[in-house]
Amino acid sequence: MKRLHTLLLLLAALAFLTPALTLRADQSDALAGARARFEALAPAERARIEERWQRYQSLSPDEQHELDVRAQRAKELRQRAEQRLAPPLRARVQELPAAQRERILSELVDNETTRIGARMRAILPPEVVQRLEQARPEDRTRYFAKYQAQQRKRVTNYMFERLGARLGLAKEEIDGLKQLPEEQRAARVLELRQRLTQAETREQGLPPGLDQEQWDAWLALPPEEFFERLADHVRERQLAGVDAGIGRSGARRPEIPEQNLQRVRGLRRLQEATQAEPADLVELADTTPEVRAEEVVARTRERCLRVLAEERLAEGAELERLQHLPAPAFAGAVHELLAPLRAPWKAQVQEKH
Repeated sequence: MKRLHTLLLLLAALAFLTPALTLRADQSDALAGARARFEALAPAERARIEERWQRYQSLSPDEQHELDVRAQRAKELRQRAEQRLAPPLRARVQELPAAQRERILSELVDNETTRIGARMRAILPPEVVQRLEQARPEDRTRYFAKYQAQQRKRVTNYMFERLGARLGLAKEEIDGLKQLPEEQRAARVLELRQRLTQAETREQGLPPGLDQEQWDAWLALPPEEFFERLADHVRERQLAGVDAGIGRSGARRPEIPEQNLQRVRGLRRLQEATQAEPADLVELADTTPEVRAEEVVARTRERCLRVLAEERLAEGAELERLQHLPAPAFAGAVHELLAPLRAPWKAQVQEKH
C-alpha cells in the first residue's frame, strides 16, 4: 500500500506521461484524484504507468527537473484549453464523471498541441525538423531548448544592432542591450521595433493594406501581440504575391490584386477548418473515443467542403469530385490545396539608398 501511495503521488506530478493523469494544485486533491483514475485503469495501463515511474526514478536530477518543467507546461496548456471553451461547453465538461472529463480535456489539449505543432513546423528550418523527428523522445525537449536559446541570442543581437542604428542609439547603449538577461531581450526588441514602426508610420504613412482605425487599435496592444498582428499581416501579403511594408526610401510597394488576397484568406479559412473544433469534442463526450474520432473527422470534412464552396477554392465538377472522395483521399486533396501556405518566408529584398 505504501508503494501504491508513493506511485500515485508521483503520478500527480508526472501528468504529462499519460493523457489520463493531470496535476492538481492541492496535494491532497491530487492524490485523491490520481488514486481514483489509477484504480479505474485497465491492468495493462497500470503496468505501463509503473514502468514509466521506474524510468523517471532512473533519470538524473537535471533530467527529472526538465520533465517537471514539461509537466507544468502541460498543466498550463490544459487549463488554457478549458478556459477557452465557451461557458456552456465548460460547464458541460465540468459535469462529466472524473475519468470522462480527464479524457475530453486530454483530447482538447492534444488538439491544441496539434495546432501549435503545425505552426512550429512551418517556421523551423527543414534540418531542425528532421533532427527533432529522428531524436529520441527524451532528447527532443533538450535539443529544441538549446536550438531556441541559440536562435534567440543570435536574432536579438542582430536586431539590437539593426534597430539601434535605425533609431540612432549610441554604440554603448546597443552594447548594453546585448548584455541583458535572456528573459528581457525579446521584450526590448519588441519595444524597439514598435518605436521604429510608429516613427516610420508618422514619416511615411500607414503600412499597405491597413486603415488608420486598424493601426490605432494595434498600437494599443502590448508589444508582443502588436507584432503578432503585424507579422500575420505581412505573411498574408507575402503569400498573396507582394512583400508588405514600407521601404526605407519611403516608397510604398504595389498593392496586391484583390483576387490573390481573397484566395490566400480563403486558404487560411480552409486550414482552420481542417482542425477539430473544441465544441465537437465536448458535444461528443458521451461517445466512445473511436466513435468520437470518426464523427470529428466527418464534421471536419463538412466544414472543409463548406469553406471550399464559399471561398470558391473548388467549383463545379472539381467540388463534386471532392465531395465523393473517401476520407483519406479527401484529406490528401485538401493538404495539396493548402501547399501555398507552407511556402517558406521570402527573403526581404535589400533596398538601395
